[in-house]
Amino acid sequence: MGKKDSPFIFRGYWIEKVHQRQNWYAAHYDQRTGKCERQSLGTADQDEAEERLVALANASGSAEPTAVLADVMHSYLEQQLAGKPSYESTRGNMMSILNYWDPGTDVNSIDKAQVLQFVEWAHDELGLAPSTIGRTIRVLRAALNFGAIDVSWMCKARGLCLTDKGIADRLNVPEIVNPIYDPSDDEIVAFCEEAKRSPSLWRWTLIMLATGCRPQAAIEVGPKSVNFDTREINLNPPGRRQIEKKYRPTVLIPNFLWVRLETWAPIGRGKWGSQYCGYTSYHGLRSTFRRVAKDAGVPELTTYSFRHKIATVMRNARVPFNVAEYQLGHLRPGGTINSRYGSFELSYLDPAKTAIEEWWKSLRIDLEPEAFLARDSHGEDSELSKNGRKTGAGDEIRTHDPNLGKVVLYP
Repeated sequence: MGKKDSPFIFRGYWIEKVHQRQNWYAAHYDQRTGKCERQSLGTADQDEAEERLVALANASGSAEPTAVLADVMHSYLEQQLAGKPSYESTRGNMMSILNYWDPGTDVNSIDKAQVLQFVEWAHDELGLAPSTIGRTIRVLRAALNFGAIDVSWMCKARGLCLTDKGIADRLNVPEIVNPIYDPSDDEIVAFCEEAKRSPSLWRWTLIMLATGCRPQAAIEVGPKSVNFDTREINLNPPGRRQIEKKYRPTVLIPNFLWVRLETWAPIGRGKWGSQYCGYTSYHGLRSTFRRVAKDAGVPELTTYSFRHKIATVMRNARVPFNVAEYQLGHLRPGGTINSRYGSFELSYLDPAKTAIEEWWKSLRIDLEPEAFLARDSHGEDSELSKNGRKTGAGDEIRTHDPNLGKVVLYP
């Protein structure tokens, strides 16, 4: 139970039940710690709990009843979206919101004028496209609505059109600013050569080009995702709930990725366990990706460009349509009428794996040496590390990923 579902709210405090316990608890958002604090009211009777909550709120010197923006955002994210595919993207939208409004803002003070100013700010300062701005405002509206805040004014009838076209018209820019870019083979090569300088980005790139998966799925791939006996990779990490809309398939591993997986050790840890990539969120990846794409001379690239490239590769290789759909997660096993005549076998994806392997060979990208191997399993400097050149603050060559500390670059 959260604030929205609480039967009684007083001066920023509310009563709620915790973990199926009998007694009522008093809860409130502590701006000093940024957390929701709770304490037992020592009674299972609701009327008595409400009286004790009023006494507690008065004793604490709480001011007028307020709903803190950061509190509302956190509650909506954790109670409504935890475990859902939209969790990470929504968290990124919330970062933009809390970067503009102070986290301690009373949500009742947010009005139409402020939202329109946010639209201008997000476009001018953050460079966001109308579609991204629209989604961010819709996240704000959903969070406020979840927090039982009146959002009837956030509608077209009140002069606030939240559609992509409405925001584009207000900004006087095209509705589609950054369509998905389908790169050429030469642009793929240029990006890969530059990406080798960043351990996490290089690994993410190889996983993307070997599987055609979605960007977030590539981030979350780790040792537990790989079946080393059958050379399969489950793009849905153990513990993550599989969903219909963005299905994450199990696919065959092309040879160029397989030779790397045998030597890679995890360099990051996420919600589902150890990861081959060190990114904790999609937005960390996107930030590094944009810098590397610009340095490689292909700023038009997006994190989804590789997925579209693999779709193009399979189409050009005449991979059967249903096989390509399985590979990309657009079609799940048992999802067609033909499934009633026989079960799905992973070997059906051989044409997709072969097409990707043959395309990769044509690129002639050298996998050796990799741009990172700083320490061996015992924590000692390896021979490659001793002969390599470390980068970091003050050095001539720097890693593109600011979150990974020093890495090894070969002369």
